[in-house]
Amino acid sequence: MRLSHFRLSLLTLATCVLAPAHGARAQARSDPTSSDTTSSDSTATVAASEVTQAFWISVGAGKGTINGSKGGSLGAVIRLNFSSGPLLLTYRGSAMDRGLDAPDGVREDAFLIGVRSTNHRVFGGAALGFASAVPAQDCNCEQPATAKAREFALAYDITAHANARILGIAFGFGGSVGPGRVTYNAFTVSVELGRFGP
Repeated sequence: MRLSHFRLSLLTLATCVLAPAHGARAQARSDPTSSDTTSSDSTATVAASEVTQAFWISVGAGKGTINGSKGGSLGAVIRLNFSSGPLLLTYRGSAMDRGLDAPDGVREDAFLIGVRSTNHRVFGGAALGFASAVPAQDCNCEQPATAKAREFALAYDITAHANARILGIAFGFGGSVGPGRVTYNAFTVSVELGRFGP
C-alpha cells in the first residue's frame, strides 16, 4: 500500500512539471507571429544603424582681410566635402588678393575635420584643421617676384548650406591663423553640386 501511494505521488509530480513545458512548446508552434516579431525587430535595428553619407563640391568667391589689414581683399575658394553622419571632412583651396597693385596675397591648401547637423536639405557645419599657405605677390613690379616658403597655420571653417538634393548654395566664413603673412579671414558665397542625402 505504501509503495502504491509513493508511485502515485511520483506520477502526480511528473505531470505537474512536464505539462507546462509541453503547453509552452505547443503555443510557440501555433503562434507564427512570434518569429515575425523577432525578425521585424532585427530589421528595424539594422535600419536604425545605417549612416547617411554625402559628398559635394562648392566653388565661390568673397571678401576678407589679410593679416588684419584695413583694406578689403578679394578671394576665391573651392571646397571638396564628404560627410558620414555628423562627421565632416573638407579640403579647401583658396586664394586671397588685395588687388593687382598690392604687394601681398595668400594661396592656401587646407584639410579640415569637423561636425555638421544631420538635416539633408538645410544644414550647418564647423571644422578645424591645418593649412599649408604661401604668401603671394601679384603686383606689376619691376623686380620679379621671389619664391616664398610655405607656412603652416591653423585653419577654420564655418558654413551654412541649403540645397535641392543635387544643386545648392552655401555661405561660409573661414580663414587661417598663423604667421602674419598667411593669416587671413573671408566671408564667401558658393554654388554647390553633389549628393546631399535622400
